[in-house]
Amino acid sequence: MSPALDAEFKTLMRNIKHGKDLVASLSELHATGQFADVKLVCADGSLWSHRPLLAAVSPVLHSLLLNSLNDDVVTLILPQLSRVHLKLVLDYVYSGSMCLRATQMQYVIGVIEVIIVKL
Repeated sequence: MSPALDAEFKTLMRNIKHGKDLVASLSELHATGQFADVKLVCADGSLWSHRPLLAAVSPVLHSLLLNSLNDDVVTLILPQLSRVHLKLVLDYVYSGSMCLRATQMQYVIGVIEVIIVKL
């Protein structure tokens, strides 16, 4: 088929709920821990997350995770971070929102500075 005729037959398919559905699916994976392949070890506990999502939201984590593409599970040690504050940031990354108290703000900013999350 000629390029001119090919252009005539192109159809744009768009799912206007795609972003919302994707976020909902990611939030569900986060809540259940399914397919989690990154263990984030904090000073007071650990959390699980997903390599593609972390790489997408943080250039620092992207670089670290590139070095471990062949590993089934990656463990990142983050002793300067608190589990509860990292969880708030992860909740934001997975859902697009977080609920925090004014007293938590400086700690959440600290987490964001350590892992350099794109907000």
